[in-house]
Amino acid sequence: MARKSARRPPRTQETSWTAPPLATWERKERWLAAAAAAAAAAAAGTLAGGAPRRRRKPAARARARGGQAALAEASATVPTAAGPVGKPGLLSVLQAVESLTGRKLDNPFVDERFAPVHTEVAESGLEVVEGAIPADFPDGLYVRNGPNPRFETTSVESVLGRTAHHWFEGDGMLHSVRFSGGAAAFRNRYVRTADFLREEAAGEALYRPVVMCTPPVSILNTVVNTQAFGASTKDVANTSVVWHGGRLLAITEGAAMPTEVSTEDLSTKGVWDFGGEAKLPAFTAHPRIDPKTGELIFAAYSFFETETAGPGVHIGVVGPDGVLKHLARMPSADRNTLMHDCAITDKWTVITDFPLCIDPSKLFTEDGMISFQPSAGSRLGLAPRYGSEVEHWFEVQNGYAFHLMGAYEDGDDVVLRGCRSKSMNLGFPYEEGALDREAFVRTHVAENWKAAPGSTTLHEWRLHLKDGSVTEREVGSGALADFPVINPAYEGQKYRHGYCSVAKLEESLPSGLPVFGAVEKYTFADDGSVAVERHVLPDGCGAGELAFVPKPGAAAEDAGWMLLFTADAGGGSEMRILDAQDFGGPPVARIALPQRVPFGFHGTWVPGA
Repeated sequence: MARKSARRPPRTQETSWTAPPLATWERKERWLAAAAAAAAAAAAGTLAGGAPRRRRKPAARARARGGQAALAEASATVPTAAGPVGKPGLLSVLQAVESLTGRKLDNPFVDERFAPVHTEVAESGLEVVEGAIPADFPDGLYVRNGPNPRFETTSVESVLGRTAHHWFEGDGMLHSVRFSGGAAAFRNRYVRTADFLREEAAGEALYRPVVMCTPPVSILNTVVNTQAFGASTKDVANTSVVWHGGRLLAITEGAAMPTEVSTEDLSTKGVWDFGGEAKLPAFTAHPRIDPKTGELIFAAYSFFETETAGPGVHIGVVGPDGVLKHLARMPSADRNTLMHDCAITDKWTVITDFPLCIDPSKLFTEDGMISFQPSAGSRLGLAPRYGSEVEHWFEVQNGYAFHLMGAYEDGDDVVLRGCRSKSMNLGFPYEEGALDREAFVRTHVAENWKAAPGSTTLHEWRLHLKDGSVTEREVGSGALADFPVINPAYEGQKYRHGYCSVAKLEESLPSGLPVFGAVEKYTFADDGSVAVERHVLPDGCGAGELAFVPKPGAAAEDAGWMLLFTADAGGGSEMRILDAQDFGGPPVARIALPQRVPFGFHGTWVPGA
């Protein structure tokens, strides 16, 4: 029977905040000078007739000639002062050219249940519409991060090429549910990085997209961002959120350091660089916390040479107090791959080296700066936690994995599981500027929950240290699976249970993107068999990532609850609580949320917050 809540207080919209300290802005002078010169030449050639153009009236032609001169002048000028500036003139020119020659593109990343919300809500006394919050459910805070563009995004095809907003590029917004004394309260809030505040002051988006762009505008966008703001991409802090060292950190990957936010009201406190003497060249979206030592371990990539490290992969260890203890560059991991995740064991940090490569020189090509290069091969590396080089490399089947479930040592082997695809493409297959959403979805999801060839499925790598060989196999249900999680108390240890979200074809078609219509639980037996249980959501309901909350005092690995946000096609959202030991059963509780929670990325449970 549904349990009715007490009278709820009115919703409140947050309208004030304390600006965080601006981060230190770094210039990449050599790269910028080369890119600016190339951009000027490319832009001049395109606007002068190097690509097909629409017939323009005389006034339009005059404006185009003026735009060409402005592009060349702005691109060739590299300011010497590093720091925040106003709206750059080159941005105005690009916007004018796109306005004159462009056509708007369909973009599922800002549509349907992926569309952003702009109201910040704080509401207590949430209504439980089915079941009840368990009497022994612990007090704490569940908070999830995700992209939520503050201002209108750019998705346009023009004489300069295609500029399209990507999901990765939206401003970070945190959505949370606080559990206290058997009641639940909701709050959502933007992560107010320095870049967010700059655009907020301007009243519009200033940073240009870079992920889904074609030349020459791909070059120009990078130049505009770097020239005006000191970085090629905006610090969005939108990917994950981690609780460590008494700090709640909203993080992305790349040169931007984590942004600390308050557990009380999700307000932004400022940048946290782990208090070490050495400045980190980059950070990762997915650090791992060792439950035995309390250390936070990370592996991150950087494609710029910095004061502390050259390009490539570096690993680090942050102590339980949140202060950096170890940082080292891995000389043999020098390929600029988009390494989104890592894993740990008691001894090793697992490094993924898949051929989704970041190559600035490919800004000039249709592939773009981030492209899958299968001829480069795939490998996994093991580096000692406090080491300075990868000690073991393993050649593996070609493919890519954004997200790893976890790793552990098993005798002379290291076992790693994650969600792997045979290839990876971050963009949409636009044809003449149009996108066939159904065709795109069907390249990822087949009938009856099955993944289409090339989509992510749950995969296992067994790395044999004795002879350097690898045993690989698919271990899930064959569904398109992602967002793998385990009980965090088993991080780096042998785990028996894992969980993923899986996509459903019928749920995905309206969005034009894979939508998770169910979640799965996997039980890995010692004989190698894998049992799968599935919790299917109602039609018209999509899920996000699961989070594990342990039952107080319980000893079993799966004794706990799974939390997840859902979004209905009708515009509503809920927090669902599932019993991890009755995974296929009905929800323990469904809690109505005061506004829609868009599909997003990763979250965490903060006990007792």
